[in-house]
Amino acid sequence: MMTWYWRIAGIIGGPILIAIVILAWKMIVAGISPDKRNEVKDNIMRLFFGAASIGIAPIFVKFMLMLNNSIVKLLVANSHGSLDDLLGKQILIQEMQ
Repeated sequence: MMTWYWRIAGIIGGPILIAIVILAWKMIVAGISPDKRNEVKDNIMRLFFGAASIGIAPIFVKFMLMLNNSIVKLLVANSHGSLDDLLGKQILIQEMQ
């Protein structure tokens, strides 16, 4: 399940590393200019939140899958233990014909 995450993280990791180097250079060049420093700080915050969202993505996906499974389990339990009872066999048969 986690192979997709490592592929995406590997693809995104390179540009993030390049962005870090560019922002470090901009911070050095900004020197005492408040406008340039504020711009660099905003870029650093965007980079941080982007990297954090990539790091949290597998936890979020796993949570959504668990939530989906729980809701389906609850619906099936309320229909006396069968998905056919929940959806209705007659409706499924009519839609297939």
